[in-house]
Amino acid sequence: MGSFSKGQMVPSFSKAVWALENGQITLTPVKTKFGYHIIYLNEKILETTVSYDKVKEKIVSSLKQQQFSVKIGEIAKELKSKATIVDLSIDKNVTK
Repeated sequence: MGSFSKGQMVPSFSKAVWALENGQITLTPVKTKFGYHIIYLNEKILETTVSYDKVKEKIVSSLKQQQFSVKIGEIAKELKSKATIVDLSIDKNVTK
């Protein structure tokens, strides 16, 4: 599953993972809404603080992507409201 932070997974999975020590495996399957899991914990990595300068570009990129998604949604909604959709296969006035 790769790395994830505490609380990022569904509660039952997260609780089972954080109860393990490095190199341990769950002795019984862990049930979640996604099914049953046998979990092996490779290692816990300590959390660290990252400076703003190191993440600034990622933050800016993420915010731009969010703004873009919102704008595209607005444009699509506007275009849909102005569109006239005609199904020619059922229009009796159209000759084939």
